[in-house]
Amino acid sequence: MENRWEEFKEKMKDDQENLLKWFDLFGNNAIHVATRSNNPQLLKELIQLVPIEERWEAMCMENREGNTVLHEVVFCEKVQMANVVFEIEEELELQLPSQSADEEKGSLLEARNHRGETPLFVAAMHGRVTMLMHLANRVATRNMGDVRKHFRRSDKCSALHATVIGQHFDVAIWLVRMDKELAMQKDERDLTCLQLLSKMPQVFQSHTRMGLLKSLIYLCIFSIPFIYSL
Repeated sequence: MENRWEEFKEKMKDDQENLLKWFDLFGNNAIHVATRSNNPQLLKELIQLVPIEERWEAMCMENREGNTVLHEVVFCEKVQMANVVFEIEEELELQLPSQSADEEKGSLLEARNHRGETPLFVAAMHGRVTMLMHLANRVATRNMGDVRKHFRRSDKCSALHATVIGQHFDVAIWLVRMDKELAMQKDERDLTCLQLLSKMPQVFQSHTRMGLLKSLIYLCIFSIPFIYSL
């Protein structure tokens, strides 16, 4: 598989005119596709094929779902994939101050797709807890505002609702500890997450009534390996 990714990179080097054109029916370009390699060096080299004056715009390009390269990176196993994006952002801020990320569109961490989801929201929704924590730490260390704003999207669905629906209960516990207000937020059906859980009896092994946090801990203990230090 590694050889195929190298072939992909070489093909893009020879065909740079199509580097940013739609590569598939989902509107992904070659940079979006490169995130699937889980190879930080490959991703970096492909992004650097774009002329520096066009590089920030290229990184902001969206697929049909409105996802930028950082939205797609959250599905990777290696957090170093996100670091590649952050490092290039920082380089562009220094080299192109008039077109810096902060002045032009803000960091890619703050970019929202067509559903109003930031990369942190997408990471939470899909249970990518290690990547989620890494992105949240980036928000904190770069003084990019309140991380809790990333846990809400344009409709009434919160990241906590999304993780409960996806049964990513380890992530749900982390979210509740980060933002206790999420526990009381209601979705478009006027349901809190505890009420949503009550409509999912298949995930419980008992019918004992519990609070939201206790319910989530119960599910982590009895339903999935609880391996994270939260």
